[in-house]
Amino acid sequence: MTISQKSEDKGSKEYTDIIGGNGWFQIVICIFCFFCAAAHCLHDFTMTFFAPNMDHWCARPPEVIRANVSVEEWKKISIPLAESRTGDNTYSQCTMYTNFTQNGSLYPNTNASIIKCTSWEYDTSVYRDTMVDEVI
Repeated sequence: MTISQKSEDKGSKEYTDIIGGNGWFQIVICIFCFFCAAAHCLHDFTMTFFAPNMDHWCARPPEVIRANVSVEEWKKISIPLAESRTGDNTYSQCTMYTNFTQNGSLYPNTNASIIKCTSWEYDTSVYRDTMVDEVI
């Protein structure tokens, strides 16, 4: 054993003499840290459950809903394709065609101008209601 090792052992022994071994103080500190960490975990997971990422698109006008046009048909005829962050082609979440029908047919009119959405519909297949639905 060298001199530096002896001094390290002596230094660590002095600290454990002050703090103590495994006593009531260490148990109280561990319990306190556990409850603080549990509260922090609940706070971190709040947004995961209350405001998850939901697929959304421009809402169907009342006349389209009355015409019994499904969501998939609505997306095909009125919402332009856009490139997502991952590079995939998906339906735009914030824009739609102004005149989405051409001569009353349900074929996409890709020559129509594009406008921003004023209201949205959300995919409720996984989550029924979220904080975002309640606020908007």
